[in-house]
Amino acid sequence: MKSKELFQQIYSDKMLLDEFKNRMNNNIISQNAQIPNEVINSMHELVSNNFKDIIDKPMIDFKEGSPEAIILDFGRPALIIRNDTFSLPESDFWKIRLNMSKSKVEDAIRSVGRIELIDHPSFQWVGTGWMISENILATNRHVALEFAEKSNGGKYSFRVSPRYKKIRAKVDFKEEYHNPESLEIDVKKILYIEDDNSKKPDIALLEVSSSNGSLPKPINLSTSKRKIDDIVAVIGYPAKDSRNNLDIMSRVFNNIYQVKRLQPGQITSWEDSDNNWHFSHDCSTLGGNSGSVVIDLETGEAIGLHFMGSYHENNYAVKAEYLLDRLKKINITIEVDKWENIKKEIPKDPQLKLEYYKDKKGYEATFLEDWEIPLPLNDDITAKLQPLNEESPIDKRKNFVLEYQNFSVVMNKERRFAMYTAANIDGNSLKRIPRKDKWFIDPRIEKKVQIGNMLYFHNALDRGHITRRLDVVWGPSAKKANDDTFHYTNCVPQHEGFNRRSWRRIEDWILDNADIHDLKIIVFTGPMFNIYDPYYRGFQIPKEFWKIIAWKSDKGKSATAYLLSQSNLIADLSETFSYGKYKTYQIPISKIIDKTSIDFNKLNEFDPMKSAPVDELLKGYARPIERYEDIKL
Repeated sequence: MKSKELFQQIYSDKMLLDEFKNRMNNNIISQNAQIPNEVINSMHELVSNNFKDIIDKPMIDFKEGSPEAIILDFGRPALIIRNDTFSLPESDFWKIRLNMSKSKVEDAIRSVGRIELIDHPSFQWVGTGWMISENILATNRHVALEFAEKSNGGKYSFRVSPRYKKIRAKVDFKEEYHNPESLEIDVKKILYIEDDNSKKPDIALLEVSSSNGSLPKPINLSTSKRKIDDIVAVIGYPAKDSRNNLDIMSRVFNNIYQVKRLQPGQITSWEDSDNNWHFSHDCSTLGGNSGSVVIDLETGEAIGLHFMGSYHENNYAVKAEYLLDRLKKINITIEVDKWENIKKEIPKDPQLKLEYYKDKKGYEATFLEDWEIPLPLNDDITAKLQPLNEESPIDKRKNFVLEYQNFSVVMNKERRFAMYTAANIDGNSLKRIPRKDKWFIDPRIEKKVQIGNMLYFHNALDRGHITRRLDVVWGPSAKKANDDTFHYTNCVPQHEGFNRRSWRRIEDWILDNADIHDLKIIVFTGPMFNIYDPYYRGFQIPKEFWKIIAWKSDKGKSATAYLLSQSNLIADLSETFSYGKYKTYQIPISKIIDKTSIDFNKLNEFDPMKSAPVDELLKGYARPIERYEDIKL
């Protein structure tokens, strides 16, 4: 892959391209430097014609501050690692993906070290290595041959320097930027070095030992087949390399070399043939990355051993299956493909028969008597909705509505979660019914647009209700309503430690305090979908949720809106993705209309927040809610 082709690879992802265009429009391409207007204009032209100007060039100008250099810096960052974690990239595209896999990436980071030499005539350090088994380090053949050799008898030994001293090697797992700590482990023995032949995998295996017996954990190995564009990352020690373009190398690495970095990118080629022992990727690597681990960014598992590359052209790694084979040659057996094995254990999603859904009394638009509030099914959203398998010959718009007892669901076919749910709540006849935890796929729509056990099995995610179970458990069919809430169509993932107490209690507070006629309210709830939502197991997980509540009282009609968000909306701060930091806010209904395109204009006129002061509207106008008194009615 040549550099100009890399631009197509980087921006084949619509999310990254959209983010880049947005940043250009706001002149916030880089946090590290002010970019001249003429360069911004050049980048606008490059993006507007999908980099055709670059692709058509015989040569690319990578001078410091050039549009090409800035784009590559943004699309393929090289992130400093300190204290076993990584600095956040400027790009939200990478920030989101890395934060979602943060703990897995950090586990891998701890197991990667810099190979340092003692009594070598030329080098103080020579490359990267990583723990592949309990006391075994993986690196490259060409790295190991700097300090080891194979004798005529087939045994491996440490080389002797010109001064007749045995060259020794150690691995420092804490060689990080501005980190005075060290975690040095001796290389005790050379276990295996692949024959010095370019047609054979560039592999070496070393036995390491610690004086106190403490070694970093091995990185799990995955031998699963991969495909082009899979998201990966390299962890290693890039060194300044005079063979590369110094201007762009200086920009991407900020003139900081020889320390541990995380370098995300994508797979650019993968062939499943017996003789093809390597694959290629486009992570921003340099010479010292030899021996680095290539991990699957989603699982944190090692899929390869980086061994060579041409900067911003192509990089190559040995497939994990060949590492596994060499381990077997030295009688080492390890567990591989843990995620693939987990997938085999995932139970099938249960499904009820169609008869179960007959005569369901779903959401009623006239529940508040003379105030009719129909389901919003405006043209702006219907293209995103999943139709039912059996069409209604009478009302075409009902083809998008799944009716359950006392509530209804409208599904987003692209995101595979509910676009929104709509519930009728009768506070006079609420009942207590024991919770069950068996969830079902709904046979009235295609299974492929529903997310079941695949997302929730063998992790810390819980199945969270969108329409609250206790809200719809009322009337003579309360048990049916209770059971109906346990459908994956009414489900979103939440962390087991997730605290949203104030969010859950809003309906109760309003029922208990707002002097509501007949104790009846209507609740619309849904995820706030965003193109920057993080990915997990191939699914984009919503980070924010909205809720609109409507009711009648002696004061007339009222409707209020709420947002459950991890962001500090008052200070407009951006926090990293971290379950448990969610807060509840009251916001104008108009904000939900703007962000979701769902037509709630008939409720907007009854929103007490619609007449907020101008300065508050400019700030986003969000009221943090921790108790009933915080709500503006």
